[in-house]
Amino acid sequence: MDKRFAQTFAFLLLFALSIACLFGCRQKAVEVEFRLESDGPEVFILNVDRDPQDSVRIRLTSEGENRMPGVLLESVAQDQGWLVRPSVALLEDNMYEISVTWDGKLYTRMWGVKKEPGRPNVKAVVYPLSEQIPENTLQFHIQFSQSMVQNPRAYELFQVLDSSRKPLQTLWRQKSEWNQDGTHLALMIHPGRVKRGIEYLGDSLALFRPGESYTLVLVDTIRAEIGQAMTPQRLKQFRVKEFDSKVPQLLSYGAAQDSGYFVSFNEAMDYGTMCYGVSMYDKDNNRLKFTCTTANDSTWEIQLDYPKNVEPSILKLEDYVSDVCANRMSRTFEVRNSDAIREDSSVRLYLDPGINTAR
Repeated sequence: MDKRFAQTFAFLLLFALSIACLFGCRQKAVEVEFRLESDGPEVFILNVDRDPQDSVRIRLTSEGENRMPGVLLESVAQDQGWLVRPSVALLEDNMYEISVTWDGKLYTRMWGVKKEPGRPNVKAVVYPLSEQIPENTLQFHIQFSQSMVQNPRAYELFQVLDSSRKPLQTLWRQKSEWNQDGTHLALMIHPGRVKRGIEYLGDSLALFRPGESYTLVLVDTIRAEIGQAMTPQRLKQFRVKEFDSKVPQLLSYGAAQDSGYFVSFNEAMDYGTMCYGVSMYDKDNNRLKFTCTTANDSTWEIQLDYPKNVEPSILKLEDYVSDVCANRMSRTFEVRNSDAIREDSSVRLYLDPGINTAR
């Protein structure tokens, strides 16, 4: 009896040890280590002792002032864990919670995105300024408050999210256009996603839906030349309106009531073509330096930089001056007439005293 009891006890003990070992090994396999990458709060690594075939569910929530509902994030399996890039911009001075469900167990961690001390914010203005833009808008222009590092792949740092906060795919033309001093970045939307009849990607792959809301976000850190940086954030929220297939019309121009000059159109004009496609000359045909700004995309104010005591005589609009959909004053973007494309349709406006109507 004692021998049989001893054998049974030994068997049960061995069985218990086996279960404990198995349980302990499995527990070790689901240990999760959270680590934030130093190059920005939008990137973090989940280090998991796991089988490469295992799957993970990752959810990001915001507990700060700008509360954000739970967002399931896509992740890329790597040797030491998962590389995760949230599809939403993380805001400074906000609290976030990352939760991982793996093998039926839940792991969570809170962290705050704090403003980095001693680093003045880089400010940016996004054009067009309007909260409603046509579905065939071709470019976003970002005007920075200081010179930025001119990254040729800067377009990869920006996304447009739909109303469900999913990033739009095949969005950019994969080209970053910087001005000479790095203060202006032009992001061109792939023409095949927003234009009709040009058959780049097929008319069935329309990017925007009229009536829907979207958000332009910076999803990675973009750095200034002097070491400052602009961290991930929302840049512009906008609603899409119907397709614009009309050429812009010049309404008026001349001396402004306060100071300087103005030129006004019947619709929103493209920031880049207005900044670089407008020129002014004196009566001797000397080109004048000036600053061109707008508060509503359609009326543009011109202030002379130097020399300020010179009276401008001519205001010239180059052929490529266009609206936000790249429709020029002489033809729409989709025109296929080769003669119309080759024609120089620049406009010279004479700033005669007392005359401020387009002619």
